[in-house]
Amino acid sequence: MTSILYEQSTDDINLQTATPHYASVIFSNISSDQAYRELVKVGGYHVPQECRPRHKVAILVPFSSAFHTFFGGVSSMTKKQFVRVNGYSNLYWGWGGEDTDMFWRIRGAGFPMVRYQKDIAKYLSLPHNKIEECKNRNELVRTAIARYSYDGLTTLQYKVISLKFLHLYTHILVDVDPVSNKTSK
Repeated sequence: MTSILYEQSTDDINLQTATPHYASVIFSNISSDQAYRELVKVGGYHVPQECRPRHKVAILVPFSSAFHTFFGGVSSMTKKQFVRVNGYSNLYWGWGGEDTDMFWRIRGAGFPMVRYQKDIAKYLSLPHNKIEECKNRNELVRTAIARYSYDGLTTLQYKVISLKFLHLYTHILVDVDPVSNKTSK
């Protein structure tokens, strides 16, 4: 779904940065002053002239910290970086693995990933209903680097059912399996 949102937003606005944000995660202690100092300090992790894919979740409560290969919750990449990693995989159906797959795509494309320090970016995972797990997620994660060049934005297939531009957000309803739905009717 994130790749669909990216593709739709590039059609409608001059998008420069993709910032996927899980609806079930909210920040609990990020300080804008701290974040600004981290972004612009000389030799810092994210100097504006040298933007790198950034995972913004250093700690995810109730967990003690984000694991090393986790790139979910809240993250950001430039438009060029998102295109170079070919967006998110289209093979994850169900919960789990797509954010770790993105970590390996970023590595495979040669980008160093950076993360805020733990005292800057603490997020809270809100209670939410879990969906069924992606049954083959472990195998997909193991093959992420090998697949990223041909699985993602370049193989994205969907049909926009409705597109509504509202005051604070845009509501996009899509059919993610238009080929199967056409043959079954």
